[in-house]
Formats: sequence, C-alpha cells, structure tokens
Amino acid sequence: DHRPSTTDYPVEASRDLTNDEIIEMKMPVSRTGIQLSMLLVFRWLSSGFSLTHAKLPTLAEKLLLPTNLRLTAFPETGRGVETLVDRFPGEVLLKIPANTTITARWNHPTQSITKDITEEQKLSITLLELKERQDPYTQELLPKDHFSLWTIPTDAWDLPPLALLPRCYRESFQATRDSVFHFATSLSENGISRNDALWAFSMVRSRSIAVPELASNDNPAPLALIPGLDCFNHQFNAGTVLQLTDDNHWTLTSAKAYKAGDQIFLSYGDD
Repeated sequence: DHRPSTTDYPVEASRDLTNDEIIEMKMPVSRTGIQLSMLLVFRWLSSGFSLTHAKLPTLAEKLLLPTNLRLTAFPETGRGVETLVDRFPGEVLLKIPANTTITARWNHPTQSITKDITEEQKLSITLLELKERQDPYTQELLPKDHFSLWTIPTDAWDLPPLALLPRCYRESFQATRDSVFHFATSLSENGISRNDALWAFSMVRSRSIAVPELASNDNPAPLALIPGLDCFNHQFNAGTVLQLTDDNHWTLTSAKAYKAGDQIFLSYGDD
C-alpha cells in the first residue's frame, strides 16, 4: 500500500513536536495507554490552534463579550469559551441572528466538481467563496493557519503518540487524511491552492455543527457554520441547549450552573 509522503502532500502548517510533548511520549504504556495516546494526539492537534486563536480579533469579541463570554486558552482543550460570571440553569448565554448561518451553496466556479463530494467538502467550498470575497467571518474570526490530522508529517505516524494507537484508529486517521488530500488536489486543479483547501476543510471539520432545525427532504440535519457559536468546543451532554427561537435567533441556554472561569461547551451533534 502507498502511504502518502510529505513530498506527496506539501503543506505549510506542519510543525515539530515540542520537548514537553516528546517527554510525555516516552511514558510507558499502561492499561489506559490507548486513552493516553488519544489524549496526546488531541493535545498535539489542539495546541496548533491555541496560538493562532490567542490573536483572534474583533468579531469574536463583538459576539461574545456583550454576554460576558470570552475566548480563553484552556490546558485540556486549547481555545475555548469562558464565562466571566456565574450562570444559572435556564440562563440565555448567547443569541446569534439566524441569517448569519453559513450552509453549503453552489455559486462557485468549482461547481463542476461538487457532484460526488461530501457535505463537509461542499461547505468547505462555500467557505472558500466567502474568503475570496473577504467576508468578515473569514477575515476577523477564523484563524489564518490550520493544524490538523492531515497536516501531520508522514514520518510522525511511526512515532508516539500515533504509534501507540490501535491499528484500526491509525487506518481510520490515514483514510481521512487521504480523502482530504484528494479533495484538496481536486480543488487545486480548479485554481484553488492546496493550502487554502486544507484550511477550509479544517475550519469546517472543527467548527461545523448539525442543525436539524434547517432540515430538508434531502438532508435531515445539514451542517452549518454559525459565527460565534463555532467558538465553543464540542462535548456530549454539554450542559447547554441550542435552539432556533421564534425571534429567528440561535439561542444558547445553560442547562446547568456555571462558575465564573468555567469553560462552556456545545454539542455539535449526536455522533
């Protein structure tokens, strides 16, 4: 089998492991070795986002600060949303106008390649269109760089933490990487740089949520990017409820009490 090499997929966002990460990777594998290795992979991936989000500019602040929320770098998750005040169950945390919702649409010159691609990829093309128009969402809120599974150098797959993962996980990750790079290559043939395509897919993969409120006959739970809500990290049983309310706003409500300084999560979907 051919494993894609760094020559096959040149990207600009790869980085070397830090000394702290290398030290952690030398820890012996215990009964919880799989969980540990998954945590290290997650920390490695998320650390690439925390630095770029530290410079997140005005749009995020305009959306979050009026309701006493702010972006913060958390040790376990990297960038996340922190509440600045205590919260009570049932309290409205954030309201975002529904007309800012971004879903996949088809008025880009790359329409000819959208027939057999996934919804994530279609939404990525829509995001690239917004970037081309210098939309404030792409210019002010989204990070300019990306670091994800598909930007890990090929030789790192044979080193911890990836080497500690069961084979099925490694094969699944590699299949995702191959699929993403195939998509990026197809866009590069239509005049879009590979790095831009990888950036767009990274943003969609890490920020889109399922919105059954916008269901159609063809899609019971379409994917969407919702500026402001996409700053929240995902967690099942997140302790929040997202609804499309009668005033045509996405309304995020607390389902439990929070203390000032707590991170607030959002469920991106059921699976």
